[in-house]
Amino acid sequence: MLNQVSIRSDNKDLKTSPLMGYVGQHPNNKWFSLVKVPLYIYSLSGRDSTKRINRFIRRLGEPPVIYDSVMSSKTRLNIQNAVQNMGYLNAEVDLIQVTKGNRIGVRYYVQPHQRYKVCDIQKDIQDTAIAQQLKQ
Repeated sequence: MLNQVSIRSDNKDLKTSPLMGYVGQHPNNKWFSLVKVPLYIYSLSGRDSTKRINRFIRRLGEPPVIYDSVMSSKTRLNIQNAVQNMGYLNAEVDLIQVTKGNRIGVRYYVQPHQRYKVCDIQKDIQDTAIAQQLKQ
């Protein structure tokens, strides 16, 4: 069962909070950062799905999130592409799995290296009318 997902970086200039949008699997929600109440509500329902009360309780709750290694490797590539699009062309993203019992925590460690910047742009425009429009 997926317990925690985090993204960390050694570079202080790179903000990791926007990169959470690229994560494919998120753990179950916690209330007040303490208890996974929706998961407990889902677990209260019986195994018989033909009974209305069990279906109702399952709709109130949230099913457990089962860890998918393929999804996490795709997430690693998505985060790497996003960081490269920010200008860190030699960026590397490592996937670290921390297992504790039957729960797993996933950490994405971003190593952005050096950021590239465009310093000079040269324009070669053959048409003089278009060149004058671009100068304005």
